[in-house]
Amino acid sequence: LADTRHDIANALIRAIVAQGLRPPTVDEAIASIGWGVPALVVKALGPDQNDAVDRVQQAFREDYRRNIVVDTEVYEGMETLLHDLRGRGVTLAVATNKPGALTRLLLRELGLAPLFDHVLAPEDVLRPKPAPDMLRLLLDRCHIGPEEAVMVGDMETDVDSARAASVRAVLVTYSGFVRPEGLAETADDVATTVDELRDLLL
Repeated sequence: LADTRHDIANALIRAIVAQGLRPPTVDEAIASIGWGVPALVVKALGPDQNDAVDRVQQAFREDYRRNIVVDTEVYEGMETLLHDLRGRGVTLAVATNKPGALTRLLLRELGLAPLFDHVLAPEDVLRPKPAPDMLRLLLDRCHIGPEEAVMVGDMETDVDSARAASVRAVLVTYSGFVRPEGLAETADDVATTVDELRDLLL
């Protein structure tokens, strides 16, 4: 939906510095994104700073809430795409490992909130992605079967979640998190890999 990488990375770096710890580089912080806030912080801190995880998590959440759309931008053409899909009668939902309150704030700030019928986050289920829990709950709330749904994502966690829920996956490469050549283990489970937004309508 949007390139959130730098706002997440910068908030994480500031949160770690505020605790008097050595921060990761921006690239290292970005590489830690995708598995939820606890995993983000643990990956960034490394194995020797377990006692600081809770403090950094809290500092990160507070900082990111204040700076959630400083450098974040909706991908060009995304809003048009979402309106087009809704016009075709497609039900749109978000299944994210980002905390729910931050996700809803981000969608509001970007003007995308009205376009989604459902938003699910880790606190809504027992297990976050790559477990299938979020997708299964969305299928139930949308009153559809897995064969009627498509999971659009940009990370292996999305592919694994879709596979576990028996939902077709479409993996986008334009966000830069993953490239097709890096999917040796999951490529057979990706129904489609697309490089541009317009390809999602095919």
